[in-house]
Amino acid sequence: MRIVVGLPGAATPEIVDRFVEAGADEFFVGYVPPAWWQRWGVEASPNRRFRAHSQFLSQEALAPVVGAARARQRPVFLTLNEHALVDLTEALVDGLVAEAVEVGVSGVILATLELGPRLAARHPGLQLIASGEVPIYNRAAARQAARHGFGRVIFARETSLDDMALMVAERPPGMTYEAFLLGEWCVYNGALCLTSHGYGSRQDFCASHTRRAVLDVGARTAGLDRPAREDGAPRGCAPDDPAKAYRAACALCSLGRLRDLGVDYVKLPGRSTNALGAVRLVRALIAAPDLSPEAVRAHPAVAALCDPANCRSSLGVGVERP
Repeated sequence: MRIVVGLPGAATPEIVDRFVEAGADEFFVGYVPPAWWQRWGVEASPNRRFRAHSQFLSQEALAPVVGAARARQRPVFLTLNEHALVDLTEALVDGLVAEAVEVGVSGVILATLELGPRLAARHPGLQLIASGEVPIYNRAAARQAARHGFGRVIFARETSLDDMALMVAERPPGMTYEAFLLGEWCVYNGALCLTSHGYGSRQDFCASHTRRAVLDVGARTAGLDRPAREDGAPRGCAPDDPAKAYRAACALCSLGRLRDLGVDYVKLPGRSTNALGAVRLVRALIAAPDLSPEAVRAHPAVAALCDPANCRSSLGVGVERP
């Protein structure tokens, strides 16, 4: 499995080198050029992040970072997580993608499948990745992404391991898959949430909710393709066994299962130099001979993460926020 990590807007070539040395295999970035933020500000960004430090605000800032990654044979992908990239913004989207490609970005992560063919036609060789915000919950949706030219699907945070197994086992030719590790909880289903992400402040929309919504996504996922569970639990609910449940708020216990399923990439979200320690930890775990949940939890750094808020299924379970 390869490790994917986000770079903050303040990243430098030196920071790229540190991430590579820690074990990062590729990067993703948010880019909001002056033509965009001078019109709408950084809060209404095409990558669904609303803070300036989370994204690059000029081609001049982005270019040396992408160049440093390419010099270390590490691709960089431009994130376009916003669903509503409609006609009004098409010219600006075309412009920012062109600027990113000019400095060496390898591909784009899109929450809108329809944009893929258009951007690929404008930029031959551009790699297309379906964002976890699309969402793609089943094999039919994965096939649709492939028909649009996408070569990778990022699983939504609420996808269960059983549903991942079905999609990976019958993947379209050439399709690869990516799963989140150490992600944040989203108040609603991450892939179906139409708000921007909010972090930390009790005043923002997400953090103002005290309980995560209890949602069963089984009726619209690949769970439709598999029989009802023998224990009688609602289809779509993840099991209580950590060896079988995927918990995107941590998911380290699921590393062995993700590897065995054939998941190709693991994604560490959040764009901060603080992710260096997480990259080192995940690299060390992947290299270990034993990736069973028990062995993973025995690692001191993982044990520190083992608390009820991190170790809950994202399917059918309400999570109390502190």
